[in-house]
Amino acid sequence: MSWEQDCINLYDKNADKVGKIEYKQYKNRDKIEYEAYTLLPVFHNTAAAHITVELNEKGEFLRAATVDKEDRMTIIPITDKSDSRTAGKEPHPLCDNIKYLAGDYSQYSDEKKVREYYEAYIEKLRQWHFSEYTHPKVDAIYTYLNKEELVKDLIRERILILDENGMLDEKVTIQGVSQVKAMVRFIVRQNDVTQILEACWKDKTLQKAYIEYYRSLQKTMSMDYLTGTMQGVSYLHSKKIRNEGDGTKLISSNDEKGYTYLGRFLKKEDAFSIGYETSQKMHNALRWMIQRQGYSISKTMTVLAWESNLEAIPNLMESSSEMSSGYKEQCKKSQEDDINIFDISTNDFGADVAPERTFASYREDLIKMIRGYQRNMEPLSNVTVMVLDSATTGRLSMTMYAQMEHSEFFENLKEWHEQTAWRYWRRKEFDIFSFDLRDIVNCAYGTEQKNVLKCDDKLMPFTIGRLLPCVLQKQAFPMDLL
Repeated sequence: MSWEQDCINLYDKNADKVGKIEYKQYKNRDKIEYEAYTLLPVFHNTAAAHITVELNEKGEFLRAATVDKEDRMTIIPITDKSDSRTAGKEPHPLCDNIKYLAGDYSQYSDEKKVREYYEAYIEKLRQWHFSEYTHPKVDAIYTYLNKEELVKDLIRERILILDENGMLDEKVTIQGVSQVKAMVRFIVRQNDVTQILEACWKDKTLQKAYIEYYRSLQKTMSMDYLTGTMQGVSYLHSKKIRNEGDGTKLISSNDEKGYTYLGRFLKKEDAFSIGYETSQKMHNALRWMIQRQGYSISKTMTVLAWESNLEAIPNLMESSSEMSSGYKEQCKKSQEDDINIFDISTNDFGADVAPERTFASYREDLIKMIRGYQRNMEPLSNVTVMVLDSATTGRLSMTMYAQMEHSEFFENLKEWHEQTAWRYWRRKEFDIFSFDLRDIVNCAYGTEQKNVLKCDDKLMPFTIGRLLPCVLQKQAFPMDLL
């Protein structure tokens, strides 16, 4: 199975999670923080919002507020062109930067031709508003923005600040972004202001309305090479795959004068044709999995592994001690501390270990833990592993892709942790466990920096890429690292 089809199947299998915002806990300088992520609906993306505007169903302004840093992630409708825009004027269909939404923005700015942003936006919103796929919230937002009073209202609410010349002060920031570039999102309330409707970025009925509307705009259908169905085809594909600031793309075709396809085909349509909805599904699924359980090796390299039914699996980068700790946390979350196959109260590959611990007992505990991970998995479920890396700011490459039955994955993982285990003195007693991949690279190529071995940022991902086949495919350990 190709990685594209693997991601499409993953998306379809988890359709019930589409549009649901989840939170992942992580540690930042001894402080617990939370990061939001979601499996995006097709024809949608995320943006960091800075201002929330509240309206009633008649399109009347109620209030506005700045967005808390922890709550900035906002699901917004997009088009293929707006999602790929850089310096153009292609508007998003509903939520966008303030210069697109505010018809009165030109009254408070010296920027030339700034009115063109609003005109392009309001025309697109007007078409949706007057289509059969409109939505009450679209109607309210269109009615309000058509009044061209957004900036005036935000100034009155003291959200936007003017300079001494009565113009928007570009030096004033909202959550670290200049106020003139602030992203605006909406909440539409019923006439009874005490009763709140679903926020626009969480409303699945609004998302469904836009999906149906955008499908209706795709008049020209072509063969989607991945699914074999007729779809609206786009040659503009998603970015922001690894994180919100990621500008790289896995699929790109913008070279019509070079040798991308010339010599084999006359035009790019002959070389490949991917339906935009299919592209959205596979990119959204990949992005969701990276946010959910991806592992960043460096600024450019990400390692990702998942089981086909999303059961918990060990992190490929971890030592056996870290893998054990992860399993213990999984057991606590599942409230299954009484599992017989692995006594998590006494075995920790390094904590509370008896001095007489041997390689035989280490192997026995390792096998128990592996079986613990496998206990909920279906007999023929698969594990998919991907490694993504980028050499430039625009292109993302898949340097490794492997899919195997979960039994093979765990057998190879067990053998790796058996063969790379060391016995050494720690905490006044002998301990045995394997090391994680980053520690191996740092020990082989690192230089001492503040009493810590640290490898070069470029050498780390390259060497990790050499070690992963040893973990996953039982390849021989590189001799130059010994």
